[in-house]
Parts: sequence; structure tokens; C-alpha cells
Amino acid sequence: MASSRQRLDYSSPSGGNFEATNTEAQYQSIPTVRGPYRLLDQYESLTQGRSPNPEFLGPGEKELRIHLEDIEWTAASHVLNHIWELKLILNAKEKDFHYRGQFNKGLYFKDALPEVTKTKESLLDLFIRAQNTVQRVKDTPP
Repeated sequence: MASSRQRLDYSSPSGGNFEATNTEAQYQSIPTVRGPYRLLDQYESLTQGRSPNPEFLGPGEKELRIHLEDIEWTAASHVLNHIWELKLILNAKEKDFHYRGQFNKGLYFKDALPEVTKTKESLLDLFIRAQNTVQRVKDTPP
């Protein structure tokens, strides 16, 4: 259970700092995972202590299920939005590398451009797979 309560740490001792400013991200290494997760905590607090009898539906059961579905949708939306944002960032990176690769001293950019393009395409595939997974989550409501 403890491993499920982990999140990405963007302020690791290795120098990465996601909270440097509201508009500027600093990154020096792959972020590590650690908790807590607010949506998971909320979901678990709503589902724990429930009656073990599946035939028992309390007076607020419908509202509870709607709230649980909202939590799932919020988490899924965050995943999709962040994957798409990273893909858009790679679009800009690809454009920048293409531009810089046109100059005499742009050999690094020219050589790295195929990897940027490949990574961008991989993120698009990931986004499509994530959409399919989110649809399966939505198709099995709480």
C-alpha cells in the first residue's frame, strides 16, 4: 500500500526543482517517486469503513458513487493533460532543433532531431493508449 502513495518529486536533492517559479521549470535528473496523493487519499477515505454487505446501499450511496467517479475523472484528466502538454513541448523542441540545425554550428541539433521526433511520436502513442485506458476506467464506474 505504501508504494501506491508515491508521487513524482520535482525538488530532489539532485537539483531538479519544479517549483522554482510559476513559469520556469528546472530539470537536472529524472524525478523520483514519493507520496502523498491527495486524490487517492480522498478516494480511500470515502471507500473505507463501508459495509461488507454488497446488497446494502445507504442513503447517500448514489452521491458517493458520483463523487468517486469525479475523483477518477480528475486523476485521468491530469494524466491526459500532462502527457499532451509534454507532447506539445516536444513539438516546440522539434521545431527549435530543426531551426538550429540549419546553422553551421548546429550539428548537435541536426543529429538529435530524429530522436526528438521519435520521442514525440512515442508520446502520441502513449497519449492514445492512455485515452483508451481512461475510457475503460470510465466504462467501469465505482
